[in-house]
Amino acid sequence: MPRNRKKVFSELKNIEIVDLAAEGKAVARADNMVVFVTGAIPGDVADLKVLKKKKNFMEAVPVKFHTYSNLRTKPVCSHFGTCGGCTWQQMDYTHQLYYKEK
Repeated sequence: MPRNRKKVFSELKNIEIVDLAAEGKAVARADNMVVFVTGAIPGDVADLKVLKKKKNFMEAVPVKFHTYSNLRTKPVCSHFGTCGGCTWQQMDYTHQLYYKEK
């Protein structure tokens, strides 16, 4: 029987989020690779836990925020983060429009 081994990926330290991508994911760069981060916005600086590593990109989640972005605001909806409907409510609406048009 084959062994069911889980791959253990590293943590990335002090990574700055630089842009937003589709599906509500933020974009960062580390080790000459693109990192898609769930739950962050441009301007955040955080330690990231890598969940998936492919040839050209990685997927990660923030573990610890060192600096929050100036774009960050309190979400309007009390269900933000649990229902999955809105992905960018932690950012000001004018900046949401900018990144959606981009």
